[in-house]
Amino acid sequence: MGTEVVIRVRHPFRSHLSRHRLCRRLDSAEVTLVGDFFRAVIKLLRECTNPRAGQHPSFPSPPSTETVMILYYAPGGCSLADHIALIETGLPYKLVKVERSKRTEDGRDFTMINPKGFIPALELDDGSVLTENLAILVYIAHQAGALLPGDGLDRWRALEATSFMTTELHGNFRPFFHADATQAERDKARKLLVKHFATIAEQLGDRPFLVGDRMTIADPYLVVMLMWAGKNEIEVPERLTGYLAQMQKMPSVARALADEGLSLNPRQWFTDQR
Repeated sequence: MGTEVVIRVRHPFRSHLSRHRLCRRLDSAEVTLVGDFFRAVIKLLRECTNPRAGQHPSFPSPPSTETVMILYYAPGGCSLADHIALIETGLPYKLVKVERSKRTEDGRDFTMINPKGFIPALELDDGSVLTENLAILVYIAHQAGALLPGDGLDRWRALEATSFMTTELHGNFRPFFHADATQAERDKARKLLVKHFATIAEQLGDRPFLVGDRMTIADPYLVVMLMWAGKNEIEVPERLTGYLAQMQKMPSVARALADEGLSLNPRQWFTDQR
């Protein structure tokens, strides 16, 4: 005696049931065969679907198209800002240390990579090299879609603050990194740095970050400038001292310092950190 079979199939990605009625009565052997088939299908769907990850681990993943940038750096140099930004954004990268002799740690002439001879330099996946800290930080932010607001005044405030630091702060540290600088040059630079740090402290106010309520490209750079100030005993406002202490607790900052072999006390750093 045949059996009329009604098969209810639950779609693996929908909550409703779809009902399918076979067009004829099946004998017992056919019922068994159909049942075995659908049990196998259901088992396969369960094995291939991972509800937690929303992926199918039973199938091979497509090859990664992720590219890795190369950051040429010097421990404790201004390249530390880019290092922090790369960690904070999660972009893939690798580090290549540049020695004071302008040789890379793998023996290459750094001036063949960056004819200007200065760190940082960021080598892109196509072999082109980007230099100058402000440009590199903006590039990292653009690639990651982070660390720089997409629009509004905060975007321009972040660029404004970073530009100010790359010129007026960074530039005035140079006499402290050159043994042939005169004491008069250092005294003049010190006065300007104290003045400029006061300006930055006023902009920071009570906020946790220099611009808005999230880290921007200005913050990694300010961390480096404040650590340079500590190394060279430049007086900074108490507000900036507290800001630096909080920033040093951030995972991206702590990891960058550890990767470069740097202490939280910048007075223990190297002598040449331009």
